[in-house]
Order: sequence, then structure tokens, then C-alpha cells
Amino acid sequence: MPERLFERLYRETATMNWQPTEVIRSRGRQRALRQRAGAVASTAAAVLLLAAGTAVLVWRPAAAPVPPGGPTSATPLSIPASPSASPSSVAPPAVLKSVPVSAMLQAADTGITSAQDEPRGAEDWQLWWLLGYCPTRVTNLFDHPPIGDRQRLFTANSDSFVLQSVQAYAAGEAEAALAAWTSAVAECPRFEFQGTVTVTILARNFTGDESILVETSTRNGRSLYALVREGTLLTEILARPADQATSDALARKAARRLCPVANSC
Repeated sequence: MPERLFERLYRETATMNWQPTEVIRSRGRQRALRQRAGAVASTAAAVLLLAAGTAVLVWRPAAAPVPPGGPTSATPLSIPASPSASPSSVAPPAVLKSVPVSAMLQAADTGITSAQDEPRGAEDWQLWWLLGYCPTRVTNLFDHPPIGDRQRLFTANSDSFVLQSVQAYAAGEAEAALAAWTSAVAECPRFEFQGTVTVTILARNFTGDESILVETSTRNGRSLYALVREGTLLTEILARPADQATSDALARKAARRLCPVANSC
């Protein structure tokens, strides 16, 4: 079909006498001037109509006399409120695009006074780094990227520390992110990476809106990761030495820190 159209177009235009370029340009300028003049005329007519309407409004008859009771005796107009102005309608909380310091664990929560924000190399201690070596994992942990994050490291000594990360998500994404973590852990109960690695969920929904406590065992020993969601915020806490009561207590303290920031209390 396109070839027939081009052949027909060629036959119809092959014998046409085209006007010189200057003639075509001159006609184009004239057409533009006529269109501009028409637009000016239309604007002028609209101005005249508006002026006429204003004159009619100005010279309208005088208003009727006010009753003896004065203007206050008139019944006030009752304007129904817009449905959007109903007291029961509450605007959803704003989505956090950054994580404030107030959302993080404090020295009073950990019992460790030495704290460092955004520590270098902290990613190597996080759960996603270990799960990245699991060959049977099919869940992509990066399908739900955060829009803000913050990390803090409390260090007493090389064997005693608390590492926390908090991520802020768009509405509905924090729930999806924690669900992805839960699926990834279930897909990787046991695998080989520099020895045998085991991953187990020890507890679920023990604090916050949602939470899981994950135990890992590697050649370097045992670790406990508490993941807690409050609203659009999701935190991961790793504490050494690994103790379930300590991880549980830190997770609950973290939930209390996150709650007012996420407006989920």
C-alpha cells in the first residue's frame, strides 16, 4: 500500500509547475499578516463587548431601600460546606524523603556512648550482603529501593557494637520491601559461601507494624538481625554479641523511635 501511494503522488506532482521560492514566501507572509490582523480584530471586539457590559452594570437601577430593621435583620445566607472540608477527612501523612536523627537509636537505648553516623564499610555487615551469595534466592531485594536512608554505629569494642540502618520508602513500598526480605530468607535456609551458611527466622511481628528476627550462622559465628517496619520506615539492627533478648529489646526501642517520625503511632 505505501508503494502505490508514493507512485500516485509522483504521477500527480511530476508535471506540476511550482511557483518560485520567493513567491511562496511572500504568500506565506501575507497569510500570517491576515491571521494576525484577524486576531487583533477579535480582541478589539471582545474589549468593546466587555466595556459595554461594564457600562450596563454601572448604570443599573439603584438598590431597594433597606428595611427598618437594618441589614442585621436579614436572614444570613447558609452556604453548605464542601465535602472536602468535612472534619472527618484527614490528609495522609507526608512521605519522608530523608531519615532524621530522631528516628535512630540513641546512646540511652544501646548503653554505648561512642556513636558514628554513616560508618564506612557498614554494608558488609548487613543482611543483604550475605544473602547476595545465596544461589537459590529468586527474590530481588532491590525491587523496592528506598528514597532516603541513614546508618549509625555504636561501638564499645571490636566484640561489642550495634549497627543500625533506617530506610524511608514511598507509600506502600516499606511493606513490599519487608515482604521481599521475608521471602529471600525463606529461599535461603542453607547455602555454601566460605563454608556452610544457615538462615532462619526466629520471630515474627513481635514489635512495630511488622517485624522479623533473623538468625544467621557462618564460619565467623552467629548473628541476629532485627528488621522492624513502622509506617514508611524500615530499620535493620545488628548487635554483637548475638543475644536474642538484646536484639528483641533493641528492636522494641527502635520501633518507639520510628513511630512518631513515621506518624504511625
